[in-house]
Order: sequence, then C-alpha cells, then structure tokens
Amino acid sequence: MSEQTHNVVGGQARVESLVQANRIDAVHVHQARVLVHHPSFELPPEKAYFVDRAAEQQRIAAAATAEPDAAGTRPRILAVSGLGGIGKTALCVRAGHRLADRHPDGAHAAALRAAHGGGRTEPGTD
Repeated sequence: MSEQTHNVVGGQARVESLVQANRIDAVHVHQARVLVHHPSFELPPEKAYFVDRAAEQQRIAAAATAEPDAAGTRPRILAVSGLGGIGKTALCVRAGHRLADRHPDGAHAAALRAAHGGGRTEPGTD
C-alpha cells in the first residue's frame, strides 16, 4: 500500500510558495534570540584631585547638551586642544562622567595622543 499525501489550503490563506515533503523525520523549533542592549561606559576613572575649571566645564556641558538648531543639527564631537600636561584629558573625563546620564547608549574615551597631523589650530577657534 503506498502512502498518499493530500494537502488542502483554504480559507483566507495566501500561499506564496509551498514546499511539500514526503516524509518528515523531526520538527525543530528554535526560539528567536532576544537582543538586549547593554550600554557601555568606558571612561577612565576621574582623577582624585581636579583643579576647578568651571568656565571650561560649563562650555563643554553647554555644547554637549545643545538643542538642535534651525537646521536640526547639533555638535556631535567636541574637541579640546592645548599644550601637553595642562589637564585636557582630566577635564574631558570629568565632563564625560558628569554628562553620562544624558547618553543612555554609553560613553567612550578615545586616546588621541599619537594623532597629530602637524596642522596648526589658532587659539580661541571652535
């Protein structure tokens, strides 16, 4: 006696493609992976001692929290420049920790010590 397969598709079903198998040994059901976003905060620790640079901290905070302008843009990168050893990194790390709650996707630090293009930046330019 031969086995016969009889398929019926009816109702409101719309069949784009149909695969028919003569014999099915097993059915495996795999759960979809749930992607969970884990924000990462990879800022160096703050220095224990910090000389108060209130004006610079306020300027960084104002630029980092600026509302979009008429064109819908706002600063995405803030650059701090100056002579070596004057506390630029400490200032930026401190600002990063203070502003971390405004960046729920995370905060990261990029070490740019080796990145010097030889170009000159005029003091006071943004």
